[in-house]
Amino acid sequence: MVPSFGMMKPGTPENEITAKNRRPSWPPIKKARKNGRPCWLVDARLNGKGPRYYCETLEEAKGKAHEANITRKNEGGSAIYNAELSAYGWNVSRAIEFALDHLRKSAKAKPLADAVADFTASKADKSDAYKRDLKGILDALKTALPTATTASVATAEINDFLAALHPVTANNRRRVLAVFFNWCVMQGLRTDNPAESAAVAKVTHGTPGILTPEELAAMLEAAEDCILPAIVLGAFAGLRQAEIARCDWRNVDLAEAVVTLDAGTTKTNSRRAVRLPAAAVAWLAGVAKKSGPVFVAGPEARAAWDLARMAAGFGPFQTSLMRVRQATAALTPKQIKALLPWPDNALRHSAISYRLALRPEAAAAAFNIAPEAVATVTGIEAVAYAAGNSPKIIRAHYDALGKPSAAAAWFRVTPAGAPRNVVPMAKAAAGA
Repeated sequence: MVPSFGMMKPGTPENEITAKNRRPSWPPIKKARKNGRPCWLVDARLNGKGPRYYCETLEEAKGKAHEANITRKNEGGSAIYNAELSAYGWNVSRAIEFALDHLRKSAKAKPLADAVADFTASKADKSDAYKRDLKGILDALKTALPTATTASVATAEINDFLAALHPVTANNRRRVLAVFFNWCVMQGLRTDNPAESAAVAKVTHGTPGILTPEELAAMLEAAEDCILPAIVLGAFAGLRQAEIARCDWRNVDLAEAVVTLDAGTTKTNSRRAVRLPAAAVAWLAGVAKKSGPVFVAGPEARAAWDLARMAAGFGPFQTSLMRVRQATAALTPKQIKALLPWPDNALRHSAISYRLALRPEAAAAAFNIAPEAVATVTGIEAVAYAAGNSPKIIRAHYDALGKPSAAAAWFRVTPAGAPRNVVPMAKAAAGA
């Protein structure tokens, strides 16, 4: 039977609910009317959100109030956070467990600088070039976040760190940071990898810039011995700068006209052997060694690079270097203005483009091979293998970039006094 409030003693419900039965004060039970009929209202809302229950009897209302109270205790007391968590299918108890697990793991965090030192030490077996790259990138991160710990670095800070960089550089650094923070996760120094969630920069691939045979000739003639092998391997074999920096003379076989790159040397971590044209053999013959690095970086090498570029008509990069500054001072304002910007990866792009553009007869002459063997040095598949790229990349970026006539001239750039078709030493000794 629906209760008649008019027949009840004043104050009885309130006393029964709060004092006599010592019922918790939340949720409140109120007298109400629904559809014109008297009833009991259990108001389980918090901050205006949540359910309200209309009950016919006081006992039913008490039961609903008890259920609501238990639910609130199980889920926690914050109405705002309960609502947010519920949207994700979580309750406060689960959130607390998650937070505690995170805090326990974060307690193992250490200063970013200490983690960087431990991480780089773990890479002691890697190449010097790889370790230099790691150190440069991670030192820059330490400088940008001097008070950070391994657990405090956020994805937003990674994005800020990469924002001002060229898209290609930003993506390369993002990959290094992802490796570092993955190591941190494995060491228990944090629970997630902030670099993996960092923004990937959009890279717009323009047409690769290539040199003319005349520019290459001027550059090679001006090159000092400390950089000559690097220019030759870039311009004729299409090796990447990092591959050249890791290359040892023991991997350069002038007799067979082949440079072999070990898996640890290449970007793709796969071994490949690149055939050298006769012109490359001729240029390397005078500077080759039995062993040791093909190229050693340093201030003198940087200055030599810039002077060689200037000889070919390109502007220098390191104008703070004494020899470069002196060479620049010797030019007239008109000459300085005429210097062109150096195209990115110009030697590698030129080598790939011209090798792809070689016609069969020119390829046979350039590599001193039989006409039926030209498919081993030119064509999409052969060039992709030599470059350490996929055929798809070669076709998309280099096909038809160089002209056949310029390609033939490119591979005829030899040292002064060398014959047009230079024969590798092994064949020369055999009377070929």
